[in-house]
Amino acid sequence: MVAYGKTLGGGMPIGAVCGRRTLMQRIDPHDPARPALGSSTSAAAPSLLGPTAAFLEFVASPTAADKYQRGAALTAKWAAETNRKLAQSALPLRVEH
Repeated sequence: MVAYGKTLGGGMPIGAVCGRRTLMQRIDPHDPARPALGSSTSAAAPSLLGPTAAFLEFVASPTAADKYQRGAALTAKWAAETNRKLAQSALPLRVEH
C-alpha cells in the first residue's frame, strides 16, 4: 500500500491511497452491506483533478523513470556535497539519502 500527497496534484491539497484489491475494496467482505468510503473537503474538486490526471499520465510515461533516476542522482550528489561541507565546518549534522 502506498499513499500519495500533494505530489499527485502538483502541490494542490489532494491525496490518494493505492494498494492491492483486497486492501482497497470498497465494501467490508464480512458485511457487504457496509461500504468503506473515504472522502475529504477537496474530494473530486475540479481544480485538483486536472493536475492529478496530468501527473498520473506522466508517471506512466516511458520518460518518467529516467527523470526520477536523474532526480535521485542529483539528490545523492547534493547530499554528498552537503555532508562534505558540514564535516568541513565541524557541524554535527548529516543528510541521509
